[in-house]
Amino acid sequence: MLKKSYDNKCDLWSCGVILYILLCGYPPFNGQTDKKIIEAVLQGEFTLDEPEWEHVSQDAKFLVRRLLEYNPDQRISALEALNHPWILHNANIDRVSADVATRTLRNLQAFRVRLVF
Repeated sequence: MLKKSYDNKCDLWSCGVILYILLCGYPPFNGQTDKKIIEAVLQGEFTLDEPEWEHVSQDAKFLVRRLLEYNPDQRISALEALNHPWILHNANIDRVSADVATRTLRNLQAFRVRLVF
């Protein structure tokens, strides 16, 4: 999108950013200024090695990596994402565990706090 080309692969990248935030509480690309954030996005480098990722399954991490694939031609498609094992496994769960719900809410709150300050 930053290169003025927008298609459904940009939407999938955005889904990857949102999923990343839901899973750990902060965005995959960070910086002290908007310019630094844009530079980080253009480099396309992010990490899943921080302590916040220790509780996240390998399937979830793999999906995040596929959604945030820098090259749009190599990025997962919407159909592939919907058929990803992590999505399929979690789509049929009637109730989310209290631990997962609490962690996700805490991650959203942490992200909101970072936006305010």
